Amino acid sequence: MHRMRLRWVVPFALAAIGMLAVVPSADAAPNLLNGCKSGTTPGAEMGHYPAWPGSQSYLRVACIFNHSTAGSGDFVSSTFTIHDFANVRYHNGAARTITNTALIPLNAVNFIATDCTAMAAFVNRSITTVGGVAGIATRTFVTNVGPGCQINLNKAVTAPLGIPAGTSFLVENSSVRAVADATVQAGTPQVCSPNANFTAADTGLSVDGTLIPPGTTITVNPSAANCVDLNNAPTGPGVNQVITIGGTLDGGTAPTATASVSTTRTVNDGVVAAGPPNTITSNAARFVVTDIGLRVSGAGIAPACYIAARTNTVATLAPAGCAPANPGPYTFTIGDPSATAPTSTDTVLNQGVQLPLNPALVPGQPPCTADTAAGFGIEGTWLNPGSFIGGAFATQPPGTRAIGEILFKTAVITYGAFVLEIPAAPIGTDPTIGAYHFNLAFPNVPTGLALCASTATSPGLGFSVGVNATTASAAAIPTGQGRPASAQLRSTTASTVGSTTTMFITDDVNGGGVKWVTPDFNRTCIIPAGPPVINFVCGDG
Repeated sequence: MHRMRLRWVVPFALAAIGMLAVVPSADAAPNLLNGCKSGTTPGAEMGHYPAWPGSQSYLRVACIFNHSTAGSGDFVSSTFTIHDFANVRYHNGAARTITNTALIPLNAVNFIATDCTAMAAFVNRSITTVGGVAGIATRTFVTNVGPGCQINLNKAVTAPLGIPAGTSFLVENSSVRAVADATVQAGTPQVCSPNANFTAADTGLSVDGTLIPPGTTITVNPSAANCVDLNNAPTGPGVNQVITIGGTLDGGTAPTATASVSTTRTVNDGVVAAGPPNTITSNAARFVVTDIGLRVSGAGIAPACYIAARTNTVATLAPAGCAPANPGPYTFTIGDPSATAPTSTDTVLNQGVQLPLNPALVPGQPPCTADTAAGFGIEGTWLNPGSFIGGAFATQPPGTRAIGEILFKTAVITYGAFVLEIPAAPIGTDPTIGAYHFNLAFPNVPTGLALCASTATSPGLGFSVGVNATTASAAAIPTGQGRPASAQLRSTTASTVGSTTTMFITDDVNGGGVKWVTPDFNRTCIIPAGPPVINFVCGDG
Protein backbone atom coordinates (compact mmCIF):
# COMPACT_ATOMS: atom_id res chain seq x y z
CA MET A 1 0.00 0.00 0.00
CA HIS A 2 2.87 2.39 0.79
CA ARG A 3 4.36 1.83 -2.66
CA MET A 4 1.01 2.46 -4.32
CA ARG A 5 0.64 5.70 -2.36
CA LEU A 6 4.11 6.77 -3.48
CA ARG A 7 3.23 6.32 -7.16
CA TRP A 8 0.10 8.47 -6.70
CA VAL A 9 1.58 11.32 -4.79
CA VAL A 10 4.98 11.94 -6.37
CA PRO A 11 3.85 12.84 -9.94
CA PHE A 12 0.85 14.71 -8.54
CA ALA A 13 3.01 16.90 -6.34
CA LEU A 14 5.67 17.45 -9.00
CA ALA A 15 3.07 18.40 -11.59
CA ALA A 16 1.36 20.69 -9.16
CA ILE A 17 4.46 22.64 -8.12
CA GLY A 18 6.22 22.56 -11.48
CA MET A 19 5.31 26.14 -12.34
CA LEU A 20 5.97 27.61 -8.90
CA ALA A 21 9.14 28.18 -6.92
CA VAL A 22 9.78 26.25 -3.74
CA VAL A 23 10.77 28.90 -1.23
CA PRO A 24 12.07 28.77 2.32
CA SER A 25 9.84 29.80 5.17
CA ALA A 26 10.32 33.39 6.31
CA ASP A 27 11.87 32.14 9.54
CA ALA A 28 12.44 28.91 11.40
CA ALA A 29 9.59 29.50 13.82
CA PRO A 30 6.69 27.08 13.23
CA ASN A 31 3.16 28.24 12.61
CA LEU A 32 1.24 27.61 15.83
CA LEU A 33 -1.94 29.34 14.63
CA ASN A 34 -5.14 27.84 13.30
CA GLY A 35 -7.99 29.70 11.70
CA CYS A 36 -9.79 31.17 8.72
CA LYS A 37 -10.06 34.84 9.69
CA SER A 38 -7.87 37.87 9.13
CA GLY A 39 -7.40 38.15 12.89
CA THR A 40 -5.46 34.88 12.70
CA THR A 41 -3.35 35.78 9.68
CA PRO A 42 -3.68 38.53 7.04
CA GLY A 43 -5.73 37.40 4.05
CA ALA A 44 -7.49 34.52 5.76
CA GLU A 45 -11.21 34.60 5.13
CA MET A 46 -14.60 32.91 5.44
CA GLY A 47 -16.93 34.97 3.34
CA HIS A 48 -18.58 35.68 0.04
CA TYR A 49 -19.14 38.57 -2.34
CA PRO A 50 -21.54 39.99 -3.13
CA ALA A 51 -23.54 38.89 -0.12
CA TRP A 52 -26.71 40.81 -0.83
CA PRO A 53 -30.00 38.92 -1.39
CA GLY A 54 -30.64 37.82 -4.94
CA SER A 55 -26.96 38.06 -5.94
CA GLN A 56 -24.79 35.59 -7.77
CA SER A 57 -22.08 35.20 -5.16
CA TYR A 58 -18.48 33.95 -5.04
CA LEU A 59 -17.36 31.98 -1.96
CA ARG A 60 -13.86 32.09 -0.51
CA VAL A 61 -12.51 30.12 2.45
CA ALA A 62 -8.80 30.61 3.21
CA CYS A 63 -7.27 29.02 6.32
CA ILE A 64 -3.95 28.12 7.95
CA PHE A 65 -3.31 25.09 10.15
CA ASN A 66 -0.58 24.21 12.61
CA HIS A 67 1.40 21.14 11.53
CA SER A 68 3.79 21.34 14.45
CA THR A 69 3.90 19.17 17.55
CA ALA A 70 4.15 22.40 19.51
CA GLY A 71 1.25 24.61 20.52
CA SER A 72 -2.14 23.01 20.00
CA GLY A 73 -0.68 20.13 18.00
CA ASP A 74 -1.18 19.04 14.39
CA PHE A 75 -4.43 20.50 13.01
CA VAL A 76 -4.08 19.33 9.41
CA SER A 77 -6.99 17.21 8.12
CA SER A 78 -7.59 15.47 4.80
CA THR A 79 -11.35 15.17 5.38
CA PHE A 80 -13.33 18.34 5.93
CA THR A 81 -16.62 20.08 5.19
CA ILE A 82 -17.53 23.67 4.40
CA HIS A 83 -21.04 24.24 5.79
CA ASP A 84 -22.24 27.13 3.66
CA PHE A 85 -24.45 30.01 4.81
CA ALA A 86 -28.12 29.02 5.14
CA ASN A 87 -29.23 31.85 2.83
CA VAL A 88 -27.16 30.43 -0.06
CA ARG A 89 -28.47 28.18 -2.82
CA TYR A 90 -26.52 26.14 -5.34
CA HIS A 91 -27.83 25.32 -8.81
CA ASN A 92 -31.53 24.49 -8.54
CA GLY A 93 -33.76 22.49 -10.85
CA ALA A 94 -34.12 19.23 -12.73
CA ALA A 95 -35.46 18.14 -16.10
CA ARG A 96 -37.13 15.33 -18.01
CA THR A 97 -35.74 14.29 -21.40
CA ILE A 98 -38.26 13.55 -24.14
CA THR A 99 -37.85 12.80 -27.87
CA ASN A 100 -40.12 13.61 -30.84
CA THR A 101 -41.35 10.77 -33.05
CA ALA A 102 -41.48 12.71 -36.34
CA LEU A 103 -40.38 15.93 -38.00
CA ILE A 104 -41.95 18.98 -36.32
CA PRO A 105 -42.80 21.43 -39.13
CA LEU A 106 -42.33 25.20 -39.08
CA ASN A 107 -45.06 27.03 -37.11
CA ALA A 108 -46.26 23.86 -35.38
CA VAL A 109 -47.45 24.36 -31.81
CA ASN A 110 -47.41 20.71 -30.79
CA PHE A 111 -45.62 17.44 -31.44
CA ILE A 112 -45.82 13.77 -30.44
CA ALA A 113 -43.24 12.49 -27.97
CA THR A 114 -42.05 8.90 -27.70
CA ASP A 115 -42.71 8.55 -23.96
CA CYS A 116 -44.60 10.80 -21.57
CA THR A 117 -45.09 8.39 -18.65
CA ALA A 118 -46.12 10.31 -15.51
CA MET A 119 -45.97 13.66 -17.36
CA ALA A 120 -49.60 14.73 -16.94
CA ALA A 121 -48.67 17.56 -14.58
CA PHE A 122 -45.94 19.00 -16.85
CA VAL A 123 -47.87 22.21 -17.53
CA ASN A 124 -46.17 25.60 -17.87
CA ARG A 125 -42.75 23.93 -17.82
CA SER A 126 -39.93 25.49 -19.88
CA ILE A 127 -38.74 23.39 -22.83
CA THR A 128 -35.48 23.55 -24.78
CA THR A 129 -33.70 21.35 -27.27
CA VAL A 130 -30.59 19.37 -26.35
CA GLY A 131 -27.38 20.01 -28.24
CA GLY A 132 -28.29 23.40 -29.67
CA VAL A 133 -30.82 22.17 -32.25
CA ALA A 134 -32.68 25.24 -33.54
CA GLY A 135 -36.45 25.65 -33.63
CA ILE A 136 -37.66 26.30 -30.08
CA ALA A 137 -38.04 30.02 -29.43
CA THR A 138 -36.82 31.58 -26.21
CA ARG A 139 -39.33 31.51 -23.33
CA THR A 140 -41.18 28.53 -24.80
CA PHE A 141 -42.97 26.21 -22.39
CA VAL A 142 -45.35 23.26 -22.39
CA THR A 143 -49.00 24.24 -21.98
CA ASN A 144 -50.49 20.75 -21.94
CA VAL A 145 -49.61 17.07 -22.30
CA GLY A 146 -52.49 15.65 -24.29
CA PRO A 147 -53.69 12.20 -25.38
CA GLY A 148 -51.26 10.15 -27.39
CA CYS A 149 -48.33 11.95 -25.75
CA GLN A 150 -49.01 15.19 -27.61
CA ILE A 151 -46.85 18.03 -26.25
CA ASN A 152 -48.52 21.43 -26.71
CA LEU A 153 -46.44 24.62 -26.71
CA ASN A 154 -47.16 28.28 -26.03
CA LYS A 155 -45.06 29.33 -29.04
CA ALA A 156 -44.74 28.02 -32.57
CA VAL A 157 -41.67 26.21 -33.90
CA THR A 158 -39.30 28.67 -35.63
CA ALA A 159 -36.93 26.42 -37.62
CA PRO A 160 -37.62 26.93 -41.38
CA LEU A 161 -36.94 23.24 -42.07
CA GLY A 162 -38.59 22.08 -38.89
CA ILE A 163 -37.12 20.08 -36.03
CA PRO A 164 -35.84 16.63 -37.11
CA ALA A 165 -37.34 13.44 -35.70
CA GLY A 166 -35.38 11.99 -32.82
CA THR A 167 -34.44 15.37 -31.37
CA SER A 168 -34.12 15.38 -27.59
CA PHE A 169 -35.82 18.05 -25.50
CA LEU A 170 -35.44 19.04 -21.86
CA VAL A 171 -38.63 19.87 -19.98
CA GLU A 172 -38.02 21.53 -16.60
CA ASN A 173 -39.62 20.30 -13.36
CA SER A 174 -40.96 23.74 -12.47
CA SER A 175 -43.72 26.06 -13.64
CA VAL A 176 -41.40 29.05 -13.22
CA ARG A 177 -41.52 30.77 -16.59
CA ALA A 178 -41.09 34.13 -18.31
CA VAL A 179 -42.77 36.05 -21.13
CA ALA A 180 -41.73 39.15 -23.07
CA ASP A 181 -45.16 40.32 -24.24
CA ALA A 182 -46.84 41.37 -20.98
CA THR A 183 -49.07 44.42 -20.73
CA VAL A 184 -49.19 45.90 -17.23
CA GLN A 185 -51.39 48.63 -15.75
CA ALA A 186 -52.62 49.82 -12.37
CA GLY A 187 -56.26 48.79 -12.86
CA THR A 188 -57.86 45.39 -13.38
CA PRO A 189 -56.66 43.37 -15.18
CA GLN A 190 -53.17 44.35 -14.04
CA VAL A 191 -51.09 41.90 -16.09
CA CYS A 192 -52.04 40.33 -19.41
CA SER A 193 -50.04 38.11 -21.74
CA PRO A 194 -51.29 35.94 -24.61
CA ASN A 195 -48.33 33.58 -24.09
CA ALA A 196 -48.30 33.22 -20.28
CA ASN A 197 -51.02 30.53 -20.05
CA PHE A 198 -52.17 31.77 -16.63
CA THR A 199 -54.02 29.15 -14.58
CA ALA A 200 -55.50 28.94 -11.10
CA ALA A 201 -52.32 27.13 -10.01
CA ASP A 202 -50.43 30.42 -10.47
CA THR A 203 -52.24 32.04 -7.53
CA GLY A 204 -49.65 32.95 -4.90
CA LEU A 205 -46.66 32.76 -7.23
CA SER A 206 -44.34 35.74 -7.44
CA VAL A 207 -44.27 38.15 -10.37
CA ASP A 208 -41.07 40.06 -11.16
CA GLY A 209 -40.50 42.78 -13.74
CA THR A 210 -39.38 46.34 -14.32
CA LEU A 211 -42.78 47.81 -13.41
CA ILE A 212 -43.60 45.26 -10.69
CA PRO A 213 -42.82 46.15 -7.02
CA PRO A 214 -40.64 43.64 -5.11
CA GLY A 215 -42.62 41.01 -3.21
CA THR A 216 -45.53 41.02 -5.66
CA THR A 217 -47.63 37.88 -6.08
CA ILE A 218 -50.61 36.78 -8.16
CA THR A 219 -53.87 37.10 -6.20
CA VAL A 220 -56.73 36.06 -8.49
CA ASN A 221 -57.47 35.32 -12.11
CA PRO A 222 -59.92 37.97 -13.38
CA SER A 223 -62.52 37.25 -16.00
CA ALA A 224 -60.35 38.57 -18.82
CA ALA A 225 -58.54 35.76 -20.65
CA ASN A 226 -54.76 35.49 -20.26
CA CYS A 227 -54.78 38.06 -17.43
CA VAL A 228 -54.19 38.16 -13.66
CA ASP A 229 -54.34 40.65 -10.81
CA LEU A 230 -51.60 41.26 -8.26
CA ASN A 231 -51.34 42.03 -4.56
CA ASN A 232 -49.34 45.18 -5.47
CA ALA A 233 -50.26 47.55 -8.27
CA PRO A 234 -47.66 48.01 -11.02
CA THR A 235 -45.64 51.22 -10.75
CA GLY A 236 -46.65 52.30 -14.22
CA PRO A 237 -48.26 51.13 -17.45
CA GLY A 238 -46.24 49.34 -20.08
CA VAL A 239 -46.45 46.99 -23.05
CA ASN A 240 -44.16 44.20 -24.23
CA GLN A 241 -42.77 43.86 -20.73
CA VAL A 242 -40.56 40.97 -19.64
CA ILE A 243 -42.02 39.38 -16.52
CA THR A 244 -41.06 36.23 -14.62
CA ILE A 245 -43.74 34.13 -12.92
CA GLY A 246 -42.72 32.18 -9.84
CA GLY A 247 -39.04 33.15 -10.03
CA THR A 248 -38.61 34.29 -6.41
CA LEU A 249 -41.51 32.55 -4.69
CA ASP A 250 -41.47 28.78 -5.27
CA GLY A 251 -38.30 29.09 -7.26
CA GLY A 252 -35.21 27.60 -5.65
CA THR A 253 -36.39 27.63 -2.05
CA ALA A 254 -35.90 24.78 0.37
CA PRO A 255 -37.88 21.71 -0.74
CA THR A 256 -40.85 20.73 1.39
CA ALA A 257 -43.35 17.93 1.01
CA THR A 258 -45.88 20.04 -0.87
CA ALA A 259 -44.09 22.86 -2.70
CA SER A 260 -40.89 24.19 -4.20
CA VAL A 261 -38.54 22.90 -6.85
CA SER A 262 -36.34 19.85 -6.40
CA THR A 263 -32.91 19.49 -7.99
CA THR A 264 -31.35 16.63 -9.92
CA ARG A 265 -29.51 14.64 -7.27
CA THR A 266 -27.74 11.38 -6.56
CA VAL A 267 -28.59 9.52 -3.34
CA ASN A 268 -26.85 6.43 -1.99
CA ASP A 269 -29.30 4.90 0.49
CA GLY A 270 -32.03 3.57 -1.81
CA VAL A 271 -33.66 0.27 -0.86
CA VAL A 272 -36.57 -1.79 -2.12
CA ALA A 273 -38.44 -2.50 1.09
CA ALA A 274 -41.33 -4.87 1.69
CA GLY A 275 -44.59 -3.06 1.07
CA PRO A 276 -46.16 -1.40 -1.98
CA PRO A 277 -44.90 -2.87 -5.25
CA ASN A 278 -42.74 -0.95 -7.73
CA THR A 279 -41.37 1.46 -5.12
CA ILE A 280 -37.97 2.59 -3.93
CA THR A 281 -37.31 4.01 -0.47
CA SER A 282 -34.72 6.61 0.49
CA ASN A 283 -34.43 8.82 3.54
CA ALA A 284 -31.85 11.03 1.83
CA ALA A 285 -33.88 11.67 -1.34
CA ARG A 286 -36.76 13.53 0.37
CA PHE A 287 -39.10 13.14 -2.60
CA VAL A 288 -41.26 16.20 -3.32
CA VAL A 289 -44.09 17.08 -5.71
CA THR A 290 -41.78 18.37 -8.46
CA ASP A 291 -40.06 14.96 -8.58
CA ILE A 292 -43.19 13.46 -10.16
CA GLY A 293 -42.47 12.73 -13.81
CA LEU A 294 -38.69 12.74 -13.39
CA ARG A 295 -36.60 9.74 -14.42
CA VAL A 296 -34.94 7.53 -11.81
CA SER A 297 -31.70 6.00 -13.08
CA GLY A 298 -28.92 3.86 -11.70
CA ALA A 299 -27.48 0.36 -11.67
CA GLY A 300 -30.26 -2.20 -11.31
CA ILE A 301 -33.03 0.22 -12.32
CA ALA A 302 -34.79 -0.05 -15.69
CA PRO A 303 -33.71 2.67 -18.19
CA ALA A 304 -37.19 4.20 -18.60
CA CYS A 305 -38.37 4.40 -15.00
CA TYR A 306 -40.21 7.49 -13.71
CA ILE A 307 -41.65 8.75 -10.44
CA ALA A 308 -45.45 8.53 -10.61
CA ALA A 309 -46.25 9.28 -6.95
CA ARG A 310 -44.33 10.02 -3.78
CA THR A 311 -44.22 10.41 -0.05
CA ASN A 312 -41.28 12.05 1.67
CA THR A 313 -39.28 8.83 1.63
CA VAL A 314 -40.98 6.52 -0.89
CA ALA A 315 -41.24 6.93 -4.66
CA THR A 316 -43.73 4.86 -6.64
CA LEU A 317 -42.29 4.19 -10.08
CA ALA A 318 -43.87 3.74 -13.51
CA PRO A 319 -44.31 1.74 -15.62
CA ALA A 320 -45.07 -1.33 -13.57
CA GLY A 321 -42.13 -3.63 -13.04
CA CYS A 322 -39.37 -1.07 -13.56
CA ALA A 323 -38.27 -0.94 -9.90
CA PRO A 324 -35.30 -3.13 -8.89
CA ALA A 325 -36.04 -6.66 -7.77
CA ASN A 326 -33.32 -6.87 -5.14
CA PRO A 327 -33.49 -4.94 -1.85
CA GLY A 328 -30.31 -2.89 -2.40
CA PRO A 329 -28.94 -0.56 -1.16
CA TYR A 330 -28.85 1.41 -4.39
CA THR A 331 -27.17 4.58 -5.54
CA PHE A 332 -29.57 6.28 -7.91
CA THR A 333 -30.15 9.64 -9.60
CA ILE A 334 -33.42 11.57 -9.68
CA GLY A 335 -33.99 13.64 -12.83
CA ASP A 336 -31.76 14.74 -15.68
CA PRO A 337 -29.57 17.86 -15.59
CA SER A 338 -31.64 20.91 -16.45
CA ALA A 339 -30.95 23.22 -19.39
CA THR A 340 -29.09 25.69 -17.16
CA ALA A 341 -27.07 23.12 -15.17
CA PRO A 342 -23.26 23.43 -15.33
CA THR A 343 -21.53 21.15 -17.81
CA SER A 344 -18.58 18.83 -17.34
CA THR A 345 -16.24 21.38 -18.93
CA ASP A 346 -17.07 24.08 -16.39
CA THR A 347 -14.45 25.12 -13.88
CA VAL A 348 -16.35 25.81 -10.67
CA LEU A 349 -13.76 25.74 -7.87
CA ASN A 350 -10.14 26.77 -7.48
CA GLN A 351 -7.95 25.47 -4.69
CA GLY A 352 -4.54 26.74 -3.61
CA VAL A 353 -2.31 24.97 -1.08
CA GLN A 354 0.99 25.74 0.64
CA LEU A 355 2.69 22.92 2.53
CA PRO A 356 6.08 21.34 3.42
CA LEU A 357 6.69 18.51 0.91
CA ASN A 358 8.51 15.37 2.01
CA PRO A 359 11.55 14.59 -0.22
CA ALA A 360 11.07 10.89 0.51
CA LEU A 361 7.88 11.18 -1.53
CA VAL A 362 8.88 14.03 -3.85
CA PRO A 363 12.57 13.59 -4.71
CA GLY A 364 14.54 16.76 -5.12
CA GLN A 365 12.75 18.75 -2.46
CA PRO A 366 14.69 20.28 0.45
CA PRO A 367 14.96 18.08 3.53
CA CYS A 368 12.10 18.29 5.99
CA THR A 369 14.51 19.72 8.56
CA ALA A 370 14.86 22.82 6.39
CA ASP A 371 11.22 23.70 7.15
CA THR A 372 10.46 24.96 3.64
CA ALA A 373 7.07 25.13 1.97
CA ALA A 374 5.87 24.67 -1.60
CA GLY A 375 2.75 26.16 -3.14
CA PHE A 376 0.48 25.02 -5.93
CA GLY A 377 -2.98 25.59 -7.33
CA ILE A 378 -5.51 23.29 -8.98
CA GLU A 379 -8.90 23.75 -10.65
CA GLY A 380 -12.03 21.69 -10.03
CA THR A 381 -14.60 20.93 -12.74
CA TRP A 382 -18.28 20.08 -12.39
CA LEU A 383 -19.95 16.70 -12.77
CA ASN A 384 -23.73 16.46 -12.80
CA PRO A 385 -25.57 13.70 -10.91
CA GLY A 386 -25.53 10.50 -12.91
CA SER A 387 -21.93 11.02 -14.03
CA PHE A 388 -20.09 11.04 -10.71
CA ILE A 389 -16.61 9.52 -10.47
CA GLY A 390 -15.94 7.53 -7.29
CA GLY A 391 -12.86 5.95 -5.80
CA ALA A 392 -10.79 6.23 -2.65
CA PHE A 393 -10.47 10.00 -3.01
CA ALA A 394 -13.96 10.72 -4.41
CA THR A 395 -16.54 8.81 -2.37
CA GLN A 396 -19.90 10.48 -1.76
CA PRO A 397 -20.55 10.56 1.99
CA PRO A 398 -23.07 7.86 3.03
CA GLY A 399 -26.74 8.69 3.43
CA THR A 400 -26.53 11.95 1.48
CA ARG A 401 -27.99 13.59 -1.59
CA ALA A 402 -25.47 15.29 -3.86
CA ILE A 403 -26.43 17.80 -6.55
CA GLY A 404 -22.93 17.85 -8.01
CA GLU A 405 -19.40 16.55 -7.77
CA ILE A 406 -16.39 18.82 -8.16
CA LEU A 407 -13.53 16.87 -9.73
CA PHE A 408 -9.83 17.64 -9.34
CA LYS A 409 -7.92 15.72 -11.96
CA THR A 410 -4.24 15.46 -12.83
CA ALA A 411 -2.35 13.01 -15.03
CA VAL A 412 -1.90 10.69 -12.05
CA ILE A 413 -4.51 11.23 -9.35
CA THR A 414 -8.14 12.25 -9.18
CA TYR A 415 -10.02 13.43 -6.12
CA GLY A 416 -13.40 15.01 -5.60
CA ALA A 417 -15.66 17.17 -3.47
CA PHE A 418 -19.45 16.97 -3.30
CA VAL A 419 -22.13 19.65 -3.11
CA LEU A 420 -24.62 18.17 -0.64
CA GLU A 421 -28.18 19.40 -0.12
CA ILE A 422 -28.91 19.29 3.63
CA PRO A 423 -32.53 19.26 4.88
CA ALA A 424 -33.61 21.32 7.86
CA ALA A 425 -33.68 19.77 11.31
CA PRO A 426 -34.96 17.40 12.57
CA ILE A 427 -34.53 15.61 9.23
CA GLY A 428 -31.10 17.10 8.65
CA THR A 429 -28.18 15.70 10.59
CA ASP A 430 -25.80 18.67 10.44
CA PRO A 431 -24.95 19.65 14.03
CA THR A 432 -23.65 23.08 12.99
CA ILE A 433 -26.62 24.43 11.01
CA GLY A 434 -30.22 23.44 11.68
CA ALA A 435 -31.72 25.26 8.69
CA TYR A 436 -31.89 23.98 5.13
CA HIS A 437 -28.49 24.63 3.52
CA PHE A 438 -25.69 23.21 1.39
CA ASN A 439 -22.41 21.60 2.41
CA LEU A 440 -19.25 21.32 0.35
CA ALA A 441 -17.73 18.03 1.51
CA PHE A 442 -14.13 16.97 0.79
CA PRO A 443 -14.06 13.25 1.69
CA ASN A 444 -10.33 12.63 1.16
CA VAL A 445 -7.94 15.32 -0.08
CA PRO A 446 -4.61 13.64 -0.98
CA THR A 447 -2.29 16.60 -0.48
CA GLY A 448 -1.76 15.60 3.16
CA LEU A 449 -0.05 12.40 2.00
CA ALA A 450 2.94 14.43 0.77
CA LEU A 451 3.47 16.38 4.00
CA CYS A 452 6.66 16.18 5.98
CA ALA A 453 6.12 14.48 9.31
CA SER A 454 4.97 16.78 12.08
CA THR A 455 7.84 18.10 14.20
CA ALA A 456 8.32 20.92 16.68
CA THR A 457 9.36 23.25 13.85
CA SER A 458 7.08 22.16 10.99
CA PRO A 459 5.90 25.28 9.08
CA GLY A 460 2.23 24.27 8.81
CA LEU A 461 -0.26 24.16 5.96
CA GLY A 462 -2.45 26.76 4.30
CA PHE A 463 -5.19 26.48 1.74
CA SER A 464 -7.67 28.66 -0.10
CA VAL A 465 -10.90 27.40 -1.66
CA GLY A 466 -12.93 29.57 -4.04
CA VAL A 467 -16.34 28.63 -5.51
CA ASN A 468 -17.52 30.52 -8.57
CA ALA A 469 -20.89 32.25 -8.66
CA THR A 470 -21.65 31.09 -12.19
CA THR A 471 -19.96 29.05 -14.91
CA ALA A 472 -18.75 29.56 -18.46
CA SER A 473 -21.49 27.40 -20.00
CA ALA A 474 -24.26 29.05 -17.97
CA ALA A 475 -23.05 32.52 -18.87
CA ALA A 476 -23.26 31.62 -22.57
CA ILE A 477 -26.90 30.43 -22.45
CA PRO A 478 -29.08 32.87 -24.44
CA THR A 479 -31.51 34.90 -22.36
CA GLY A 480 -34.86 33.16 -22.18
CA GLN A 481 -33.64 29.58 -22.53
CA GLY A 482 -34.27 27.13 -19.71
CA ARG A 483 -35.94 27.92 -16.44
CA PRO A 484 -35.56 31.59 -15.49
CA ALA A 485 -33.23 32.60 -12.65
CA SER A 486 -31.44 29.22 -12.45
CA ALA A 487 -28.25 29.74 -14.48
CA GLN A 488 -26.11 30.58 -11.46
CA LEU A 489 -24.01 28.00 -9.62
CA ARG A 490 -24.06 29.72 -6.23
CA SER A 491 -26.29 32.60 -5.18
CA THR A 492 -27.96 34.21 -2.20
CA THR A 493 -31.73 33.86 -1.89
CA ALA A 494 -33.92 36.82 -2.70
CA SER A 495 -35.17 38.66 0.38
CA THR A 496 -36.44 42.08 1.46
CA VAL A 497 -35.88 41.59 5.19
CA GLY A 498 -32.17 40.75 5.43
CA SER A 499 -30.64 37.74 7.17
CA THR A 500 -28.22 36.53 9.82
CA THR A 501 -26.49 33.25 8.99
CA THR A 502 -23.28 31.48 9.99
CA MET A 503 -20.97 29.26 7.96
CA PHE A 504 -18.55 26.69 9.41
CA ILE A 505 -15.60 24.60 8.32
CA THR A 506 -15.15 21.35 10.23
CA ASP A 507 -12.51 18.64 10.40
CA ASP A 508 -14.37 15.38 9.79
CA VAL A 509 -11.70 12.73 10.29
CA ASN A 510 -13.18 11.75 13.64
CA GLY A 511 -16.78 12.79 13.03
CA GLY A 512 -18.63 16.06 12.62
CA GLY A 513 -15.82 18.39 13.60
CA VAL A 514 -13.29 17.66 16.34
CA LYS A 515 -10.31 19.98 15.87
CA TRP A 516 -11.76 22.96 14.03
CA VAL A 517 -14.34 24.10 16.57
CA THR A 518 -13.17 27.52 17.78
CA PRO A 519 -14.68 30.83 16.58
CA ASP A 520 -11.79 31.06 14.11
CA PHE A 521 -13.50 28.33 12.06
CA ASN A 522 -16.93 29.94 11.66
CA ARG A 523 -18.17 33.26 10.33
CA THR A 524 -21.49 35.02 10.90
CA CYS A 525 -22.79 37.13 8.02
CA ILE A 526 -25.36 39.81 8.86
CA ILE A 527 -27.23 41.33 5.92
CA PRO A 528 -29.46 44.24 6.96
CA ALA A 529 -32.82 44.90 5.37
CA GLY A 530 -33.04 47.56 2.71
CA PRO A 531 -31.38 48.30 -0.62
CA PRO A 532 -27.94 46.75 -1.20
CA VAL A 533 -24.80 48.65 -0.28
CA ILE A 534 -21.59 48.17 -2.23
CA ASN A 535 -19.23 46.84 0.42
CA PHE A 536 -17.56 43.67 1.68
CA VAL A 537 -19.95 43.11 4.57
CA CYS A 538 -19.19 39.36 4.67
CA GLY A 539 -15.47 39.44 3.94
CA ASP A 540 -12.48 38.33 5.99
CA GLY A 541 -13.86 39.16 9.46
